[in-house]
Amino acid sequence: MPASPKTRVEVYIPERPGDPSYRKTLEWIADEFTYTGAGGASVIEDVDGRYLSPATRKTIYERTGVIYSDFPSDWANTDERNEILNYLEGLKRFAEAVLWQEETIMVLAYPVFHIAQ
Repeated sequence: MPASPKTRVEVYIPERPGDPSYRKTLEWIADEFTYTGAGGASVIEDVDGRYLSPATRKTIYERTGVIYSDFPSDWANTDERNEILNYLEGLKRFAEAVLWQEETIMVLAYPVFHIAQ
């Protein structure tokens, strides 16, 4: 069965109903993934999360939105992987600047394969 290598990218944005910048950031990233060559994005909202604060060492309970997309790049190819990682570093800096009250915005990338019929 043929498989097509991709790079899955995920961004986790906390949900803050009282602050529209969080919702706008989530929507902007979903649109960004749709138009950057990934061709689409999926959003899962209201994810129950528990995180250990690096600053206070206390558990934070919060709802999070997850945006994910599969980019047409092969993680095994060093140049393609570095291109994705550089892009994500800029995206993370942007999100952290807009959502400056957050300790961190989690951004992930890893290889996946789409199975063809």
